[in-house]
Amino acid sequence: MATNDAVNYDALVREDRVHSRVYTDPRVFDDEMDRIFHRGWVFVGHASEIPKPGDYRLASVGRYPIIMVRGDDGQVKLLSNRCRHRAPDRAGQHAILSLRLPRLDVSQ
Repeated sequence: MATNDAVNYDALVREDRVHSRVYTDPRVFDDEMDRIFHRGWVFVGHASEIPKPGDYRLASVGRYPIIMVRGDDGQVKLLSNRCRHRAPDRAGQHAILSLRLPRLDVSQ
């Protein structure tokens, strides 16, 4: 349904009313994803939510899943959840999370 046509927000949003397409048009949703989540900093969580090494929190930034984890060094790290088998979506608090990436190791 989405096309390359730009959304005419002036026609959809008036001083006294908002057209229902603002809430249902996939192009509006795509614009919001881009303008809200992909152009600046987005709050994912607070360090106090993961107090111990190995603790983590799952979040999303727009359409992208994010893992906020406290490493063995005590530092909070954010990882883009690109895991194909999606196991981190089902793992619980204090589960072993071992990711071997270039120049990054967050193992419990």
